[in-house]
Amino acid sequence: MKTHILRSALVLAGLGLVTGCASGEQGKTTCVVAHGSFAVRYKLAANPNNCAPADQMYSEAIGAAKITDADGKATVALNPENLFWGDPNYENKLVTGTFRSNEPDAEDTCYAEGFNVQSAGPTTGNRLDADWPFNPPGVGYTGGNMNRDLTYEFKQVQFLVNAGNPGSQMKGDVDITVNGCKASYQFVGVAPAHSCYYSDPANLPVRDSEGNQHGGKELEDYPTITADANGVETWVPDPSKCDPNPRPDLGRSTGSGLNPDLDVACNEYSGYCVLAGDAIDFQRISH
Repeated sequence: MKTHILRSALVLAGLGLVTGCASGEQGKTTCVVAHGSFAVRYKLAANPNNCAPADQMYSEAIGAAKITDADGKATVALNPENLFWGDPNYENKLVTGTFRSNEPDAEDTCYAEGFNVQSAGPTTGNRLDADWPFNPPGVGYTGGNMNRDLTYEFKQVQFLVNAGNPGSQMKGDVDITVNGCKASYQFVGVAPAHSCYYSDPANLPVRDSEGNQHGGKELEDYPTITADANGVETWVPDPSKCDPNPRPDLGRSTGSGLNPDLDVACNEYSGYCVLAGDAIDFQRISH
């Protein structure tokens, strides 16, 4: 999980992303995007093709960045984690769009649109990520099957940009096709993406009810895997890992890095700390 977040951040950093505070010249607020990855949860908006639960999307991390070219034109780049699971050339799987304006509107919202369509999976000529040491679930790759064809069609993405929320929350609309079955989703995300799946206090491997060990050499934590009522595989969540404060009682010298004023929860499908609740909306912080 952590490996792929790092990859996403490095890919975006290599494009010359512009991040930082939300104030520009002469005190004006400019549209910015928080550095790194957002933990996103999806809400099914329309399922006209009756996509099965295993062919739906629930939660994942999405790398995001604002890129400014030599002419000052701002582009928004998105790097959904699931797009590069099945592609060794993950740097080619960016989704890019443009801001409507360089400044937030009256609701402190920056709109991005005009995104390209991006696909990955067996029928696009890609192969599985051979260096990843275990098969999902995890990182939002629901159904426990990496061999999936995926297509993302982002319709619009919004970022909340003000003094209390410097581009660290986003929401939007996207059509996602999984194995040929297309559905529409709303989504909301928060940065930074922080993992919260369960591991024992000694950070030793955790086994499921059948005695199977899950995890690999690149993981610091070893998650327990279970399933929801529809048989879609999930992590066992550890909500304490979403605490923004250090937890020396649990052997954690640092917190999640999330704003303590936000209400977050550990998502069982991705093992990330996401904005709590069912609503697809920003949590507005006044300060």
